[in-house]
Amino acid sequence: MGASVVAQRPGIDFGSLNINNVPPVPIPGISSGREAQYARRVRELEDELRAVRVENERHVSFLLLLFVLYIVLTDLTVHRR
Repeated sequence: MGASVVAQRPGIDFGSLNINNVPPVPIPGISSGREAQYARRVRELEDELRAVRVENERHVSFLLLLFVLYIVLTDLTVHRR
């Protein structure tokens, strides 16, 4: 009964809706230039991430070295007194 009520509404013409012949939306595949561009960009970002991680590890090592030197120097000054 619900469907028949909807179809009987004045002003709505469901016959004019052509939902069977909707053109397909093109989906970019592997062969498209945009897909290759995305793949290159992903590789660039992965390389950049690796480089930043290496640099970060180097900075952490340097900070630990500075911290150890600080501890050693402060310990030396405490024992001199």
